Formats: sequence, structure tokens, C-alpha cells
Amino acid sequence: MRCLLVNLRNTGARPNWAGMFFPFGLAAVTAVLERDGHELCTVDLHHEQICCDRDLDTLASIRPSLARGRFDAILFGGVFFNFEDLVLISRGVRSLAPDSFQVIGGNLATSTFEMVLQHTSIDCVVRHEGEESVSLLLAKMAAGEEWREVPGLAYRDGEGKPCCSGTRPYLEDLDAMPFVSRAPWNFQAIRKSFSMGTPGRYSAVLFASRGCPFSCLFCAPLSGKKIRTRSARNILDEIATLKERWNIRYFRFFDEVFIGDRAKIIELCRLIKQEQPDIFWWCQTQVKLVDPELLSIMASAGCIEIAYGIESGSDLILAEMSKGISRELARQAIEMTWSVGIVPTLSLIAGMPSETPETLAQTRDFIISLNHIHWTMVPQIGFILPIPGTRLYGVAREKGLVADEYTYLLQDMACRDKYSNPVNLTAMPTAQYVAEVNAANRAIKRDYFRKHPLTYLMSLCGFNHIRWKIAFQKFAPSQIRPLCESLLYAVVVKRFFRAGRIIGRFLFVTPPAESDL
Repeated sequence: MRCLLVNLRNTGARPNWAGMFFPFGLAAVTAVLERDGHELCTVDLHHEQICCDRDLDTLASIRPSLARGRFDAILFGGVFFNFEDLVLISRGVRSLAPDSFQVIGGNLATSTFEMVLQHTSIDCVVRHEGEESVSLLLAKMAAGEEWREVPGLAYRDGEGKPCCSGTRPYLEDLDAMPFVSRAPWNFQAIRKSFSMGTPGRYSAVLFASRGCPFSCLFCAPLSGKKIRTRSARNILDEIATLKERWNIRYFRFFDEVFIGDRAKIIELCRLIKQEQPDIFWWCQTQVKLVDPELLSIMASAGCIEIAYGIESGSDLILAEMSKGISRELARQAIEMTWSVGIVPTLSLIAGMPSETPETLAQTRDFIISLNHIHWTMVPQIGFILPIPGTRLYGVAREKGLVADEYTYLLQDMACRDKYSNPVNLTAMPTAQYVAEVNAANRAIKRDYFRKHPLTYLMSLCGFNHIRWKIAFQKFAPSQIRPLCESLLYAVVVKRFFRAGRIIGRFLFVTPPAESDL
């Protein structure tokens, strides 16, 4: 079948070049469809939005692809909060390509499939993990068979009402899946979107496992409660492929909880030291899963940073969030991580119903007490956002903060993220709530830069973007260009709009992939 894959704009991303990201879910689906022999074209609306000097006309960006010929299926995906974008695009595509079968997947589409089917021209929603469901869906359509029997789908019944085809079991053998397909998704450019704290190398996002066993109130992982892990050999093979083809030396594991099995992490570290000793890597995990010995092994295998979802420095708020951790446990994990030479990164959010000026002060003081650590990014408190499908979203609806779900999706979420325009679940007036969070963030930053004046001076010109202590470790001639480009990115592209536009185009705008022509 001939398929067009469209990555929607991520309106919750950081602005301009800092908001570049790799559409991992769609890339995983792309790999499966390539395996199945389908003819594919891709459009990355998020990438185009960043690269253009004006607000993107999304339908105009899709029209050239549609003009090249008829598509049997058009598949949408990506991390998006702008529901209106999906409504307008799907309806526009329906008018331009009325016979094309429209499919969408991802977290938000899974949790709001009824709204998607009621208000867009989407024909089918692929719920939860999409690779095998999409593969079987297109196989059924190509053979002229009944596709509605495929598990894991949502669609309209004969009366036009949303219904589901049941639940597809989660993939158990992740090694059986092909490596994600990166070339069609601007990876030549996206590998140069150097994250804060980069060692000055091209980077790639990958997953070592899927699933999260924890039950945070504000989260509803797409990949289920059970952690399913790729073998260490399979992970090493992908790392080797990325190194050889794309000169990648910095790998960012975006698992909800990195592997989750101590023995498997140790095995992976052993193989990295044996076979890939010249790489750096980043991961995120839960503070209760680390210990000094494990952290030392990870550091010796090239781990330079671990992200922890601390969320709050108040035990009251942590309990309300169902985090399953305490302030003291978080402190111990952070200190252990720093002591072995790995930089901890902290995620913090405020706005639970029990949040008060006192609990915010506890979070502020907790971070200030840890400001002897040389953070990659100074920890800052964001505003919590109720996402459909989470228990917190139910709390917001009970409080009357989501009076109309369609309006919330269409308007409110489009202009809200964890940094601005909060949905106020607290008992504080919104103005006070915002002011308290902003004051806490200023106090944290002010204290940190007072303790680290050299870091402050480096931040003024962007030099703090690079981890200079490790930039020349494991160095080879092939890393000269990435290091120079990372410096250019940090000092100019992210900081000076006009010059950044010119240089950013040189770094990040690539010719269309062969599959787009």
C-alpha cells in the first residue's frame, strides 16, 4: 500500500531550535511498514514549523505530497497538544484526498479516541502500542479483508458512534521489532539538536525497555505497568548501527524507567565497556531503584546524567501524587548519583490540590540545600497539567476545571504547558499560585548562581550548554565537527534569533529523504 506518515506539530515543545525532537513513535511504525514492503512518504510538520520564519500553514505543507498521487492510508502521530490542528488537518486532507484512509495513534489519541472520532475526519485510532496493530490493519486492508477485527483499534460503528475492537496484548519480545527508521524523519539534522549538558557529540534517542510499574497520579504511560526489556545484545547492535551510519556518540535512553532490572543494567554496562567504550549516555529512572554500586557501574560504562522525577520536596505532596518516595529518599539518590560523577537532573512540578505556599517553600528549600551540585540545568518548578487518561485529569473534572472536554482539548491544552497558563487545582488564587512558583524558581536560581558564579558567567554566553570536563574525553578526529557544531548551536543558534535562523538552517534543514521524492 502507498502510505503518507505525518508528524503533527508539538505545541508543548520549547520554542525555535530548542524544540527539535525525533518522532520516535512514528519512526517505529515506519520501520515496521518498511519491513512489510509498503511504499512510504513522510511529512514532519514539527520540523517544518521550526525551520520556517512564519506560522506554518500545515495543510499547505501536506498538499505537495498529496499532489504526487493517491495514498491508500494517511497516518498521523507525534506528541501534540493542539487538538484544533488535528481537526483542521484531518478535515482538509479529507477534502484533498477523500478516498484516503486516515489513521492516528499515540498517547493523547489513545486516551481521547472518542473525541477524535467525533470531531475529526480520522477513520481509525490505533490505541496503545501501534506497530503490530498498524501492520495488521494495513495487511487486512490490502487483502480486502475486514480490518475492524484487528485488536487495539477504535473506529465508528454503523451508526457513527465510536467503538473499540478490543485490546491488543503488549509486545513481549521487543528484540523481534526492527530498529526505528530514522532517515525519513530528518535525523541527519535532528542528531545535531544538542541537549543541555551535551558532551559535544551527535546524539540519538532510543529505548531499552517499555513500561512503568509506578502509579503517579498525573501520568498514564502508553506502554503499561510491566517493564519489558530488550536484550543487552539487541541494544548494543542498535548503538553500533547508529555509530557507524550517523556518527552518534551520545545516546539518550527515554524509557519511562530505565530497564528497571538491576542485573540487566549491569549486563548492559558490561557489554558497553567491552564493545562500545567510547560512548556517553543519559537515562531516566526512579530514585528507589538506584544504589551506590549500581551507579558506579553505570558511570564506568559512560553514563553521564540521570534524570529523576522528584516532582516535589514536600512529603505531603509526594504522597498525594502517589509517587511512592519521600523527600529523604530523593536526597539520598541525588547525592549518591553526584558522588560517583554522574550529574542528576530533576523534574519538579507544582499544583496538586494540597499545594500551599508552605509546600512550595519546602520544595524550594529542598533544591537550595542541594545547590552544591553542578546541575546541567538549574532545577525549576513547572506547573502541573492534567492530561486526559490520567487520574489527575479526573480530579480536574471533579473540581469543575474541565467543564467541557472538547473545549479543554481544543482551546485550553493548546495554550497550556507545564511552564505557563496553569490549570489551578490548588486552593490558592491563581495569581498567588503563579507568583509563589515564580518566586521559588527565582530563589533557586539566585542561590545556585551565587554558589557557582563561574557557571553564571558561562551561561551568559551559552558556554554552559556543553559539558567541558568530558568534551575531550574519548575523543577522536571524527568528533571535531560535532564538537564545533555543538558550540555553534549553544552560543549562536539557541540565543540569537536572527543569526540563529541563518546558522540553524545550515545545521538543521536537510534535503528531502529519498522516500519523500
